[in-house]
Amino acid sequence: MLANQNAPPTSMLPTELLIEILTWVHPRDLVHLGQLSRGFNALLLSKVFAERSLERHLAPLPAFAENGTPLLVRNSYAPSELDRLFFGWNPSFQKVYILRRLALLRAIHWSHAQRLHRAHIPQMFGKLRNLQCLDLSFCRLGGLIPPALSTMAQLRILNLHKNRLVGPLPSSFGMLTMLESLDVSCNLLGGELPASLGNLHTLRHLLLNGNAFHGRIPHELGNLLLLETLRLQDNSFHGTVPGAFEALAHLEEVQLIGNDLNLHLPSQILRGTHVWRVLMANRLPSFMSLLFFCFMAAIYWDCLIEIVVFKLR
Repeated sequence: MLANQNAPPTSMLPTELLIEILTWVHPRDLVHLGQLSRGFNALLLSKVFAERSLERHLAPLPAFAENGTPLLVRNSYAPSELDRLFFGWNPSFQKVYILRRLALLRAIHWSHAQRLHRAHIPQMFGKLRNLQCLDLSFCRLGGLIPPALSTMAQLRILNLHKNRLVGPLPSSFGMLTMLESLDVSCNLLGGELPASLGNLHTLRHLLLNGNAFHGRIPHELGNLLLLETLRLQDNSFHGTVPGAFEALAHLEEVQLIGNDLNLHLPSQILRGTHVWRVLMANRLPSFMSLLFFCFMAAIYWDCLIEIVVFKLR
């Protein structure tokens, strides 16, 4: 009798009844309950409890729009309270929430989201196979960029600008073969750029500026034949501009300042007037580069005219 009197009251309740009671607790308060005992914590981490809890607290999504058309895909322009809680939930809750709420989303535009300070990008985002746009810019997110994001096969826009992300750029990003814009600028990322970026043949905008990337600029970037914008400034790149850049016929903007790059341009680039014009218009305006510019302008007068027109646009 004495042992029964000292036992926690919840230990006498059937698990099913205990789950039913706890599902009435809002998900934001479950973290505190998990600190009561190991038994409570194990229950809260279970998939069964996650499904029952979110089923109670998630409002049903409308099946049709006001005009009667089916809502097969949706866009999210501001995170709800549960969306923000998603970043700190355990994997069981995250997986259930992905399937019940986020799986149908076509675009997530959560730029400047509040109360995500120091949160990490969940690995579970990789399960959003229908997502085409993920914008988490200005969210003050920390930690690593999860390689699981590379499984988002439909992703076209990935914007992680102005966060506090660290570590390397995952080499698995080369699997995002439908990506058109990749922006990880103004973070704390480092390491060498993965050569697999050259597999992103649909990429038009690559923004890597304001980080701590180092090493040589991969010549594989010359495979990005549709590239229009390339921002590599304010990193620690060294070496020369790859001659493979000659093939970037659609290039309109290149930013290279703030690195330790050799000012000499490869002969392949000098033979491609378009890329030469863009590179020269974006180079570091040092005394040596100005001398080199004047020397080359004396040879290529047509290129000089193109540069003037390019700068005046």
